[in-house]
Amino acid sequence: MSTKKQYSFKPKARLILQLGDRLIANEKIAISEIIKNSYDADARKVTVIMNDINNKEKAEIIILDNGKGMNLDIIENVWMEPGTNYKEKILKNNQNTNSTITRLPIGEKGIGRFGVHKLGNKIELISKQKNEQEVKLFIDWTKFDSDKYLEDEKIEIIEKESNDGCFFNQNETGTYIRISNLRKEWKKIDFRTFYRNAISLVSPFSSKDDFIVEIKSNLNWEHGLIDLETIKKYALWYFKISTKNGKIDKFTYEFRPYKYMEKIEKRIITESDSYISNDDNIKRKVEKKYEEIDNNGFGNIELEGYIFDFDKNTLDLSDINDRKGIKDYVKDNGGIRVYRDGMRIYDYGEFGNDWLGLDQARINAPTSKIGNKQILASISLNRKESSGLEEKTNREGFIENEVFNNFRDSVIFILNKVNFLKNVDKDKIKNIYRKEVDLEESTISIIKKVEKKINNAQVVPLEDDRKQILSSLNKIEEHYNDMKDTLLKSAGTGLAYSLIIHEIEKMVAELKSRVANTNINELKDLTNKLQLTLEGITNLFINSKLETQFAKDIIAKSTKFFKYRVKTHNIELIKKYENSNLQIECSDNFIINALMNLVDNSIYWFKYQEDRLKSENKPRKILIDVLDLEDKIAIVVADTGFGFSISPETAILPFKTTKFKNEGMGLGLYFVNEIMKMHNGNLRIITTKHEQEKLNLGEEYNGAIVLLEFYKNKKDD
Repeated sequence: MSTKKQYSFKPKARLILQLGDRLIANEKIAISEIIKNSYDADARKVTVIMNDINNKEKAEIIILDNGKGMNLDIIENVWMEPGTNYKEKILKNNQNTNSTITRLPIGEKGIGRFGVHKLGNKIELISKQKNEQEVKLFIDWTKFDSDKYLEDEKIEIIEKESNDGCFFNQNETGTYIRISNLRKEWKKIDFRTFYRNAISLVSPFSSKDDFIVEIKSNLNWEHGLIDLETIKKYALWYFKISTKNGKIDKFTYEFRPYKYMEKIEKRIITESDSYISNDDNIKRKVEKKYEEIDNNGFGNIELEGYIFDFDKNTLDLSDINDRKGIKDYVKDNGGIRVYRDGMRIYDYGEFGNDWLGLDQARINAPTSKIGNKQILASISLNRKESSGLEEKTNREGFIENEVFNNFRDSVIFILNKVNFLKNVDKDKIKNIYRKEVDLEESTISIIKKVEKKINNAQVVPLEDDRKQILSSLNKIEEHYNDMKDTLLKSAGTGLAYSLIIHEIEKMVAELKSRVANTNINELKDLTNKLQLTLEGITNLFINSKLETQFAKDIIAKSTKFFKYRVKTHNIELIKKYENSNLQIECSDNFIINALMNLVDNSIYWFKYQEDRLKSENKPRKILIDVLDLEDKIAIVVADTGFGFSISPETAILPFKTTKFKNEGMGLGLYFVNEIMKMHNGNLRIITTKHEQEKLNLGEEYNGAIVLLEFYKNKKDD
């Protein structure tokens, strides 16, 4: 027969020291955990005083906060009970009450008290809650390093009976901790690492939930370390944008070049700029349509932020001393936070929460997209207007309903505008200061320079050698130009391919309709046109030589490829070129591709701006004409839309597009510009009213106006 007995663990006193050593990796983490406890206690400010920390005997570390504080019951039943779920209970209780505590706890469960042991052997703690008496305790951790049981090592806690001789005034709350007899001497690098970690807990934006960390020391080790205001100052880009009734209302974007970027000027874009004023409605793409986003449920928003570029080449142009400090801060605080009536909505802007898909987009385009580790930003909402944004019961963000989706898509739309402007300025830095070789220009120029040297008898004395080398160089130049033309042709046909497919799809759809209606004549006409279109596709892949031909014939060939697209989109194509007898020297397939891209741009922006066109009662027309401009012949493509929202210089750069994601690579105008350079001509984008009037196109054609200019004689004549 067996006897059953029940036993309980009887931990030795030294276990508390062993736990502290294993739970807290080092002194820097230990003090950070104590600061986090102050944050969790709803403190608005915590002051850390670190005097003589390089001397264990003389050193003292003081942590003082103005948080809720603790009373006797909390110290006895919570602080003295490691592993308690007190924070979880408080959080759950706050969800069901109108408590002023709004933060999610960031400290680890109950290990802050071990942090004080990790730092030093002696601790004095004083704390006071509202309408409660001050409580004080003293612990000498060396007494726990004994063979006694933990329950036998008593700690005396004193509750003051009056306010006489108290640390805190009667109306104050908070906690004071003084740690002495340090267990380790601190080095300067330890202090500076801790300083950076502590600063990372401070929000870059002012709110009702502000948490200030003040660090003081008599060793002056903080000298040269970066503070929050300096961090914001070193952001290359700043923006502040507000919306009103679903439209961009105020818009401020600043590019602030670093000290050693003397060749680049500061740039400011506001709501009056065409890039913003031409597109003030906040939209998203739904299937094949662009729809304005309904802001009911979240109201007006304000978005403010700072964007950084941590590329080494960029930082070398600054006078930043503490690069690690600024990088660490943005890494820890990067992202876009949300505030409602000044109170933080968690956990937007926290590490790992990519709620706007910024990091995901950056994977596919690492150099052109803003990631969470490059941006410090905040969104401000009005609680009354944003009642449709419902917080989850665990206070970790909003319920992802229709209102939330509209809110998120609105923010993404605005950020995309900022991102485009940022990329323009980043390219300026790259082009001016990174000294990257323009391979296309340098290849031919290098060959010419080498030829000139080879022709020098002092360099290559023997004539036969000179002839052989020059012959090889001529072949190299010839092959290079052929390869360049082939690649350009391939790129052009690739860009044109999707446009042609659109046209074929429309024709096939109409073919189906004609078969159903058994209109034989129309059916024959349509099948014939479809056959010609498909034959035209094949011809686009065949290289054509430079030939002098009528401009109207080339334009007529190109219209076959977008005839049905303009019809489908209810766009009127005005063919003023039909009576022209002007001739140009060109490779017709290249020019057909160029015209297709220009017309496609007009079709896209007509569709994108559909609502605005209707509200302003503007027609949907595309004009194509041939103009005699004295020394040049120009093919002009003009529309009745709202024109370019970016500068001509930016528009022709590769991968620069303001179109929606996956709707264009930003190569169209770059491709057209390359074609015109190949023809020794120009791509000219008209942006001023004076230039428009000189062309005499008609007042209604004041949207996008693009000229393909061909010189009557050689450009150099």
